[in-house]
Amino acid sequence: MSRVVPSSAVFDMSKLLWVNAQHLKLQSIEEVSSLVLQQMIDRDIVTDGGKDERIARASTALAKQMMETTVQPITNLQVSSPDRLRAL
Repeated sequence: MSRVVPSSAVFDMSKLLWVNAQHLKLQSIEEVSSLVLQQMIDRDIVTDGGKDERIARASTALAKQMMETTVQPITNLQVSSPDRLRAL
């Protein structure tokens, strides 16, 4: 107990994002793109379909080396509406 510090722990969000980014880099594009697809479905950007899986895989492949979260490929698409995304 002598080594316990009475002050509270400090949460480091930048370190958490770095650790998450390292974890995502180690996963395959298929593994990460399925997570990205789920994020797209949750946000009503796409439905659960074959073309949508290709969009998720392509956006993941482009962003994978620099992404910290599975939301980043979605924001990187910078589309104004779901209809425009489906036209890709």
